[in-house]
Amino acid sequence: MRIGETPGTIATVSRAPSGAVSKLKARLARLSPANIGGVAINDAGETVGIVDGIDGSEASILPTALIRLAAKRVLTQQSSVPKPWLGVTGEPVATLDMDQFVNRGWQADRATTLAGDHRGYY
Repeated sequence: MRIGETPGTIATVSRAPSGAVSKLKARLARLSPANIGGVAINDAGETVGIVDGIDGSEASILPTALIRLAAKRVLTQQSSVPKPWLGVTGEPVATLDMDQFVNRGWQADRATTLAGDHRGYY
């Protein structure tokens, strides 16, 4: 598990025809694909939503109300919902720069050994 904090500000708020918030865009100084799936919280520590995409320095956030509605819909129709499965993506370690390992908390000597073996995915 990886825990971190990336401060940002809400750039745009999109609304559904009903007036409910349908999507948020936040501007952040430091973003990577690792932020996708992260929980967005406000200054009071309240959950705002989940990051579902990255475009440059902006993160697209699904609001909590929308997530709750989707979860309720899935639970209501459980018999017709496909069973979940775990998908994994990654990159061969041989194609990554050592700084990418070190920036994610690896010790430099262990990252060098792993990449030198050309074995594994990250």
